[in-house]
Amino acid sequence: MSVIILKKFIHGLNIFFLFLVCCTSEVISASIKQEKTERYLRWILPFSKDKITISKDNKSLMIETLDSSIYEALCQELKSKSLDKEYFKSIIPTEKNNSSGAYQLALQLSKDNVEMFQFRREEDQSLIIDFWVNNEDSASAKDTEELTKSEKIKKKKELSIEIKEDWIEPDKVVVEKKKEERKKDELLFAKEKLDKITENVKLLSESPQRNEKKTTYLDFRYGSSFLWKYEPIMPMIEKDIDLTVKTPEFLYPVVDRPKFKEEREAHLQLMINFYKKRNFGFMKKSIDLFEKRYKLRPNERELIKYLSALSLIQSHFKSSNPSLFASAIVLLEELLQETTDSTMKQTLYRYIIQYKIDQKDYVGSLKFARDFFIFSQEKNIKSQIFISSKTIMFALAKLGEVDKLDKFMEEPSVQDWLDGQEGLGFKFYSMYLRGDFGAITNQFEKREKGLTKPFYPPILFTVAEAYFNLGEFEKSLALYKDFVKSYSFISEASFARLRIALNMDLLDYPFTQVTSSYLEAINLSTLAKARYEAKLRYIGLAFNRKVTLAPNDSDKTILGFFDYQMDEEIQVKDNLKQLLWLTRLRSLIREKKYELAMTYWQTLPLDEIDSSYKEVFVKDGTEIVIGLLQESFTANDYAKVLKRWGMYQMPFSEYLAKSKDALYYISQSALKLNLTDIAQQYIEKFSTVQEYNFPIWVDRLHSANDFDLLIFKSYLKQKNMTAARSTLASLTKNSLLWNWGQAMMMFEEKKLPEGKNFTESILITEKVSKLDKQDLVDLLLNYFDAQENVDWDEGVRSRVSAILQGISIENLQFKNVIEKGHYLLTECYARDSVKDFDNIEKSWNFFKSNFPESGYIYRMNYIYASSLIKNKKFKQGRSSLDDLIKNAKTPSYIREMAKNDINSLTDSANI
Repeated sequence: MSVIILKKFIHGLNIFFLFLVCCTSEVISASIKQEKTERYLRWILPFSKDKITISKDNKSLMIETLDSSIYEALCQELKSKSLDKEYFKSIIPTEKNNSSGAYQLALQLSKDNVEMFQFRREEDQSLIIDFWVNNEDSASAKDTEELTKSEKIKKKKELSIEIKEDWIEPDKVVVEKKKEERKKDELLFAKEKLDKITENVKLLSESPQRNEKKTTYLDFRYGSSFLWKYEPIMPMIEKDIDLTVKTPEFLYPVVDRPKFKEEREAHLQLMINFYKKRNFGFMKKSIDLFEKRYKLRPNERELIKYLSALSLIQSHFKSSNPSLFASAIVLLEELLQETTDSTMKQTLYRYIIQYKIDQKDYVGSLKFARDFFIFSQEKNIKSQIFISSKTIMFALAKLGEVDKLDKFMEEPSVQDWLDGQEGLGFKFYSMYLRGDFGAITNQFEKREKGLTKPFYPPILFTVAEAYFNLGEFEKSLALYKDFVKSYSFISEASFARLRIALNMDLLDYPFTQVTSSYLEAINLSTLAKARYEAKLRYIGLAFNRKVTLAPNDSDKTILGFFDYQMDEEIQVKDNLKQLLWLTRLRSLIREKKYELAMTYWQTLPLDEIDSSYKEVFVKDGTEIVIGLLQESFTANDYAKVLKRWGMYQMPFSEYLAKSKDALYYISQSALKLNLTDIAQQYIEKFSTVQEYNFPIWVDRLHSANDFDLLIFKSYLKQKNMTAARSTLASLTKNSLLWNWGQAMMMFEEKKLPEGKNFTESILITEKVSKLDKQDLVDLLLNYFDAQENVDWDEGVRSRVSAILQGISIENLQFKNVIEKGHYLLTECYARDSVKDFDNIEKSWNFFKSNFPESGYIYRMNYIYASSLIKNKKFKQGRSSLDDLIKNAKTPSYIREMAKNDINSLTDSANI
């Protein structure tokens, strides 16, 4: 190799040296690393914050330090790098400030609106400086601050709410009676509904009023994503009679007897007098005496029962003894069956029905309301038909008898009043229970203009919820806002506020608006269940869905909402409990606490929950496993990759088999451990893998080229050169990986000169630092082997020395490279052992200290002993040669060379 080519080779290794140095913890680089994204420019400086001071005004950035070496390093770095014209115009070194004694370096900013934020990263004790242009079209100030405080913006494409086959598939919403075995509160959306939702959201997200870009947050599915139907508001019937203060006498008073001639009439009047004076003891004695003296007539029996029931109710008012009231109702029920008095019947029906409703005895209230309805129809009492029919519908709704409710509403006498808002409320309630959301919204849109505002609360809430179930979030949002505006005092307003925030979330409203809505739902909810769900969904948005977490995101300001209050704890069950599990699990994944996340996952009773919920947890668990595999692989702990793969095959095998990254980690690890059969088993699956696209919690670090390269390595190990060459052809020609593969093919086919020269052409490129460390080690070892077995030219010494220059002995992954390289370098020195004796001695001492068990140690000992003799150090040389001869492990050819050297010594050597 000519001197010019050699210089080019050595110069080309500069970037390569930097890569190797960075691999070693002992070596500190003074280089400024730059990262450029769409939103900001980042500088990473390898100095602690106390070493330098950075300040900024509208025109310039000032860097000050008391350390002259840091100042010189910064000047050299910034001058050698081309400044980003979007942020900087020029650099102005001002040397030492006379007043402060600090060295100053000024950078002129390109614009007045260039902003800066700096923080210290604890992991590598580096100083991070972020620059961004504060345009009106950029994210909100709060989002920008969080962005700039983050560790690193991950490159994730912006996701709309595109729900495909990987989304949870809950029970289908159909216009038919729900199957009895399905719970009312199961997940809301079916896949076909979500396809429609996706279309709607895409259109709405293009609205000009929504111009804030969501580049820093993942889509809704990554947060607290479980959705379920809320119970509609059932139309309530007004309290007909207040049984806490009124007796049936309020509707059917006790009247005095007409003028009487008979003694028995006088006796009856005496009973009435005792009752009116509330002297129930004498009234009872008078009744007992009357029943002994006379045979009771029907009207007399009714009066006695009525007075007895009224006295029991009055006694209940004084003593609050519910058993007295229950006894009175029994008497009233008997009287209802016996009396022929139409007015009394109406009174007793209304009183008994009200009692049954107050006692939540909907079966009993339905029975008496039905009889009252029939009675009212026979008598054609329209006011009572209205009261009784409402009670029947109320009881049927409470009992969940949807079919019977529908059938009853077809009654002609019911249709007369059913057109009003109250009747429409019952209709919508019935349709909602059947899941007939489309029919609800269609009827509402037809009738909306004719309905008086504010709409009846059950109508407003039920229609809003129906729109939500259909994925028409804008319409749902508008109606829920009307509900809160008109009926904030109703308890269901808590769920309405939560739905407002959830609708805005699904519609991709600006982050600040959605979080404000969730916080409003938390602060203003009177219902603990709605409040705690709002807390979980707030965590899902503000933490789980955030692409890059800020340092304070995991403190009590966000994750503190996991803690529930006493009234909320009672509500954490069923869907809400599963939402809590999911949100907590995802918060651990979001923090990359994969070990803790897996421990938490394993404690969840997933076998006890619905399969549609369980599938979501299994997919998230798969991502946890991929994160664990990635951790071990990145740490070069390939045995642990195999161990974790074996531990977590079940129940994640289905989805792990759909992840090329997971297959890459296991097969690459197996190759590195020389477990070729295991590696081949998984490599063969690459061509058939159909990867899932949701969820993706763990960054995918490998490309199609990486996968093809892995297949190539497998064929290379099997020495299947035809298949290896075919696979290599799929890589981009002249790319780094293609060049690496070409060199490895040459070495495998024993084309050593070609492989050596080709490798040197690779090493002079800056891209070499991007190779996988192990791949680089394999390349260098093959290169050294080739160098050892081809003709040595004058440049060998310089090339080997250049490669070894940047590698520290502490870098264990490159230890074999260092061992082989130092041996080759010593062989170079041995060619002129007199001139290079000092280098030979240093190399021999280094080798003996670091590689005492090396296979090259005997050759190194011989070179050192031989060089001692050539440099007239005969006694030391003779001793070293004798040691080689006496050592039984010394290879025979080296022992023979040592014997020959001893025999050739002359008397002048003073031995």
